Amino acid sequence: MFVEKLQAFELNSLIKTGYLLVALVISVSQDACSITSVDDQFVKEFKHLIDKARQKFDVPGVAVGLIKDGSVILLEGFGNRSLKNKEPMNPDTLFQIASISKTFVAAAVLKLESEGKLSLDSPVSSVSPMYAFKDGHLRKQLRLKHILSHTSGLAADLWHTEFQRGVSYTKFLGLLKDQPFVSKPGTEYGYQNILFGIFEHSFNKSGYISWADYLDHNIFRPLKMLSPLAKPEIYNQEKNRATPYRKKRSNPLEVYEALPSKFGWATGPAAGLVMSTRDLVVWVRCMMNKGILDGVRIMDSKIFDKMTKIRIPVPRSAVAQGFHWFFPKERVHEISYGYGVRLHDWNGNKVVMHDGFLRGQRSHFSYMPEKNIGIVVLSNMVSPLPEVLRSYYFDRVLGLNGIDWATHAMDKTL
Repeated sequence: MFVEKLQAFELNSLIKTGYLLVALVISVSQDACSITSVDDQFVKEFKHLIDKARQKFDVPGVAVGLIKDGSVILLEGFGNRSLKNKEPMNPDTLFQIASISKTFVAAAVLKLESEGKLSLDSPVSSVSPMYAFKDGHLRKQLRLKHILSHTSGLAADLWHTEFQRGVSYTKFLGLLKDQPFVSKPGTEYGYQNILFGIFEHSFNKSGYISWADYLDHNIFRPLKMLSPLAKPEIYNQEKNRATPYRKKRSNPLEVYEALPSKFGWATGPAAGLVMSTRDLVVWVRCMMNKGILDGVRIMDSKIFDKMTKIRIPVPRSAVAQGFHWFFPKERVHEISYGYGVRLHDWNGNKVVMHDGFLRGQRSHFSYMPEKNIGIVVLSNMVSPLPEVLRSYYFDRVLGLNGIDWATHAMDKTL
């Protein structure tokens, strides 16, 4: 499957939504986010439209960041991070960003490679003997680069449901020895979470306590990102965190609080990061600038060139049924995967993006390098809202009109 199977359960309860877009400005104190002024009326219209779309999807809360010409033109929360006490959503509210974690880990792995501390052509078996597979011949062909590009040759989304229940990672490593390959490594796309855990060993061998420790020293601190963390015991104590919600069809419609997902913690480098919208905007701006932000270079530009190069085409047949709003045919003609990022076009313009799904939480970022625009959306209910906002934003900037993306997202046909 192209996206985690959890979404299929959440999508059964979607409702038609509104429309969206354009731009906004607020002031923030963090140095890593510069803000530019725009027309007040423009801001007023945008805030009205985004909140209308949120309410039509029945999403309790969403935080949005928009980037245009290198500047942050929107950074604001809408709705509530918790319905219990009507606590407002804000740009500093913490979310489990799920699979967007892969983007950070991929950049870090490529940085290690640039420093001569590992090779993407290294066999997985040489990094850790814990990763044993049924087919010895193909096992020898499996390289780290195949893990980064989701071309391992194993079946897609192995044991996803079990991970959601919090089953230990160690247990699944023991099951790998009986797992057959379905294709030769490097030849077919098959989205994976479990195999991304191997990079934990790569960071350990480089002298760091963990993958999160490496990210802290080499990305978060240099960029003055204050919110990221990867420890559930700390996250659970944070007051300004998004409460996850789910929705079930009833009369009237019922929105209820969901148990926090254990999936991210179980899979570590694949989905284990927590952060705010403010800090994810910082990271996206850094990616857009190829490793430099506000005069601070944290990585060589070649790292981001490698990340965003097409490694494997993704056929539409690999896109899970019901998720056509990820890549609408009216705008998207080519889909692929790089190293830790999804790639596609939007009416012929290259887009770099990734998404994340956990029980009751959604995360999304997209940016268009040639147009120098980007968007970050974090919400506390699974719905198409992030992609709807992306679609409206890209269309407005490119001068494309005529599609009500909110209604389009509810169409059941691919």
